[in-house]
Amino acid sequence: MKVFPITPNNAYKNNDLKEFLMKLCQIAIENGALSANKIDVSNIIFNNTPIDCPQDEQSFYYPQVIYKKDPIQKILKTFHWAVVFIIDRKLNLKKVYEVTAKIESNCFYKNYHLAVGLAAGNCRKVFCSTKNSCQAMTKGKGCAFPMIARPSVEACGIDLISLAQESNIPEYIQDDHLLGMVFVD
Repeated sequence: MKVFPITPNNAYKNNDLKEFLMKLCQIAIENGALSANKIDVSNIIFNNTPIDCPQDEQSFYYPQVIYKKDPIQKILKTFHWAVVFIIDRKLNLKKVYEVTAKIESNCFYKNYHLAVGLAAGNCRKVFCSTKNSCQAMTKGKGCAFPMIARPSVEACGIDLISLAQESNIPEYIQDDHLLGMVFVD
């Protein structure tokens, strides 16, 4: 009787991860992204310049992400890879959230359960513009749209221009495009 070693689950995942990341790029394009690419997270540049946002437009995720335990940058630095994509700004802001959610969903169903998606802009303008305030900022209440609302790339302190350059997305123009990303490990 021959005994064959069984590949540990993580080793299998690591071998297939780069291929899966390229598949996620294709999924982004199929769902409305103009361009998408995988990047090594260690090359991301963080910019801690605060975003100017009136008090009455603030949300749990914007102008900065509010997590009590760990700063968002610390969390994101634990990942190794991400998929970055751009959307034509004319499509509308909601499209970035939809593509982000679609990529996260694909990650989950392929056993990458800890994928973290970031969208663009203020989720409150997209989902809760008719409300007086962000429900998640009310003590004891959660987000009204937890399955699709995400922090924005810029609210997490990621420099958009350097991210587009690192992602080899030459067509990115800040006034014409919206940038989203999903961290995968």
